[in-house]
Amino acid sequence: MQRAVHNDMKVAQALVDAIVDPVERELAASNAFVQRMKDQVENSPFMMPVFSLGRTATGEQLLYEDPARLITRPEPLGNVKGAYGYFMYSDEMAPVFNIGDLLLIDPTHPCRPGDDVLLRSPRGDGYAVKVRTLAQVGDDAWTARTWSGAPAETFKYNDWPICHLIVGKFTRL
Repeated sequence: MQRAVHNDMKVAQALVDAIVDPVERELAASNAFVQRMKDQVENSPFMMPVFSLGRTATGEQLLYEDPARLITRPEPLGNVKGAYGYFMYSDEMAPVFNIGDLLLIDPTHPCRPGDDVLLRSPRGDGYAVKVRTLAQVGDDAWTARTWSGAPAETFKYNDWPICHLIVGKFTRL
């Protein structure tokens, strides 16, 4: 009886294998590989993810959830869980941060007025991002400014719940 059940399971698996599109199997294997890579990076004291950007329909910069590359973890972030890098793609924070600078982000450190920060807002497959200098931490919003001379902006916590500290940069990698 047990042998018959085992054989039936083998036949069922063979049918599934024949029916399932090989591309779907390859995609599942690829997704599993990406997840293993993320798990290894998150737990690695040696490597750090750097995220790529795109643009939303409204022109906002969009930080994708999958890392574009891995780099050796720099000293200021040596043992910081969740640390990551972000390439600067606008000149609104020049001369402090220029296009092409790799910003080093510490998500565990509290942000205070005067700190340079990366604000994130969930958007579909990623996050809208703003690099700013934090001016004020209010009851329901961050107030932050750029170095371009534009007036300070208010970012409601409900829309922009994530504020991560920028602890350094590599200039134009």
